[in-house]
Amino acid sequence: MDLSVTLTTTLGAAIILSAYSLMFYKENPFFRWAETSVVALGVGWAVVITTWQAVNICFKPLLAGDVLKLVPLILGLLIYAQFFKKYRWIIRYPLAIISSGMLAIALTGIPLSDFILQIRAIAIPLTTGNAYDLANGLLTIVVVITCLTYFTYTHEHTGPLGISAKIGRIFMMLALGGEFGMTINSSFSHTLTTLIFLLSDWLGLIPPTAAG
Repeated sequence: MDLSVTLTTTLGAAIILSAYSLMFYKENPFFRWAETSVVALGVGWAVVITTWQAVNICFKPLLAGDVLKLVPLILGLLIYAQFFKKYRWIIRYPLAIISSGMLAIALTGIPLSDFILQIRAIAIPLTTGNAYDLANGLLTIVVVITCLTYFTYTHEHTGPLGISAKIGRIFMMLALGGEFGMTINSSFSHTLTTLIFLLSDWLGLIPPTAAG
C-alpha cells in the first residue's frame, strides 16, 4: 500500500478512536485532540474554498473588466473593519446590505417552497381511475385537514373539532416518529461505515469485497 494512503488511513483511524473515547471515558486529551483536529480541518477547508471562490468569482472577472465585481469586493473588505476599534462602526453598512439582501431572497423563496409547492403537492387528482391514487389522495386530504385543525387556537377543541384535532395529532406523531426512525437509521449507517473503515481499511481484518 502506498505510504501516503497508509498514513492517511492511520490518521483517520486515530481521530475516530479518539472521538469515540468520550463514550468510554470522560473528556480526555485524545478526544480534545480529535475535536480540535476536526475543527481545524474544517476551518482550513473553508479558507481554501473561500479563497478559491474569491479568486474565480470576484478577482478574475474584475481583472477581465467587470467593474460591478467591485461592489462585493468592497463590502467584503469593509467587514474586516471589526478588527480595528476606531473603525469598527463601518461594519454596520456591509452587514446591513448583506442581511437585507439575504432577507429579500428568503422572502421571495419561502412563499414558493413552504406554501405554493406544498399546496401543489397535496392537490392530487382523485379521478385518475387508479384505486391506489384515489386512496392516497383521500388520505392526504384527511391528514391535511386534521393536522390544520390541531393548530386551531381560536376555538376550544371539543366536539367534531376535538376529534379532528386528536386524529391530526396522531398523524403528526406518526410523521415525527418516522423522521426519528430515519435519523436513528442514519446514525447506525454512519457507525457501521466507521466500523467497516476500521476493520477493513485500517486493520485489514475484513476483505474489501466483503466490506463492500
